[in-house]
Amino acid sequence: KGLLLAATARKTSLNEFFKHEIGVLSRQTCLRSYYFDINPQQLCAETHDTAPGMKQSTALAVLQSGSNVFLTGQAGAGKTYVLRQYIAYLRARQVAVAVTASTGIAATHMGGQTLHAWSGMGIRESLEQHDLERMAKNAKLVKALKTVQVLVIDEISMLHARQFAMLDELLRHFRKSSQAFGGVQLLLCGDFFQLPPVGPRGQASREKFVFMSPAWLAANLRIAYLHEQHRQN
Repeated sequence: KGLLLAATARKTSLNEFFKHEIGVLSRQTCLRSYYFDINPQQLCAETHDTAPGMKQSTALAVLQSGSNVFLTGQAGAGKTYVLRQYIAYLRARQVAVAVTASTGIAATHMGGQTLHAWSGMGIRESLEQHDLERMAKNAKLVKALKTVQVLVIDEISMLHARQFAMLDELLRHFRKSSQAFGGVQLLLCGDFFQLPPVGPRGQASREKFVFMSPAWLAANLRIAYLHEQHRQN
């Protein structure tokens, strides 16, 4: 229902919305067909899904455009390489970039920290007014939230939709902005066919994934799907 409303607001059909706003990707088509109860063969035919994909150099150019981007592709496609190239590009130009990940191991590999620690939301289930007031007393945290220009989140598939929405709320609040994520450029990296998010016992899968959060649509993400295999056997 939410996707249909979003498509209507943009004066386009639901299939066109999928095609232009979520991306025409074979792997994502499988996800969409499962979570939105759409026949995958029908969706492929109606959206002309041919799994286009792009090279690393093209993906890097998309990132450098300043758009919010979901960088994806199978293992070995070079997602981490493109991430590192873009982070180096930003740091060379003294752009404030925060490198985070949904897990500690992934954050260590990227030389960053967990999103939960960086954002200050920790393991909270929700954000209340007293939480925001307590965070406001942490000068280091407030400075990080106010000054960041680009936020990298690796292993996005393991981040719960609830936490993604909380991040949007935090950045809007402390940056005093009505823009999605306070106007920060988002670089989300991962593969939804790998590890899923962890949620409460009995919670439906469709309630966990970040792409089911209204914040995902609000981010207006461009899709950078790497298709070339660079990892050697």
